[in-house]
Amino acid sequence: MDVDSDGESSVGLSLGAVEAMKRVSTKAQSSYFHLFLDMVRQLGFKATPVFHETLIILLSSIGCAQREFDAANDDLRELASSRGTDDSMVVDDEEEAEVDSVAAEDSDDEDDANVAVNDEENEDSGSMTLGSIKRRRNSARSIRQMAVKCLAKMFELQPPQFDFTPYVACIYEQVVDPRIDNLTYENTQNSSALLLLLRSWSLSPKYFPYLVDYNPLAFKMLLGILAVPTAHSSVVSLVLDVLQTLLDYSPAVAVEKHLLAEAEAAERAVLVGRTIQGHVSQILSHMRTCFTSDVLSLATTQQQQQAGKPS
Repeated sequence: MDVDSDGESSVGLSLGAVEAMKRVSTKAQSSYFHLFLDMVRQLGFKATPVFHETLIILLSSIGCAQREFDAANDDLRELASSRGTDDSMVVDDEEEAEVDSVAAEDSDDEDDANVAVNDEENEDSGSMTLGSIKRRRNSARSIRQMAVKCLAKMFELQPPQFDFTPYVACIYEQVVDPRIDNLTYENTQNSSALLLLLRSWSLSPKYFPYLVDYNPLAFKMLLGILAVPTAHSSVVSLVLDVLQTLLDYSPAVAVEKHLLAEAEAAERAVLVGRTIQGHVSQILSHMRTCFTSDVLSLATTQQQQQAGKPS
């Protein structure tokens, strides 16, 4: 991947970079991801100088993992066909290894690493058994999850001196677009790493365009979670927080809450308008569904149970 010296061009992921990741063990990749997350937690903005190289590694790793994941699914279909059975074994189980609760995020990091490393150690590369193929798929899924989590942490840091824009098209190509069709139903019970990445783009006005400028379907599918009757309260709250963060940059609120000058607040409001203007009807419709259906009562019940109160 290359970026022009002025930093203005988009970053592209070369096939060679993806292929190179195949030579890096799952254990080495997971160790690097955890080292990077610890570095960001400890150093904050001081970690920014390594962001360019880290983004190259993360996107290459995600690209390689996605290809391995797809190849494993193809092998599962082939195995099912050879046995004369259906291909239900290929179903992604709603990304069960990729749903990581926001509340248990740190402990999930360690679990993801153990899954990926153990899968690699147990892999029998010469076999085409159901177990071996599923281990390959689970390992690829865990690596992808950890890498996307690292991406989200980078955006959550909001480094003032680093411009992510040249990388966003590649992030969509490697991270968002392959999972976009399943975004709504994969996030009904817990927040996936991808959902956390999209949430991170609502944290700063300079990131707002990332939600809609590259694939408007991403924001649409994000909002669609509100219309799922069985959506967990924590996921519904996260999506509502995204909307609230955007609306907090309306001129009147931004001046008071973010202490912005009126001119700056007006500029931020333009960004908010660009983000939600094509989705106002959908937002109102889903909000109506969310607060007039079982979603609200279900969310209340879940919150009471978590607080130890009777429903």
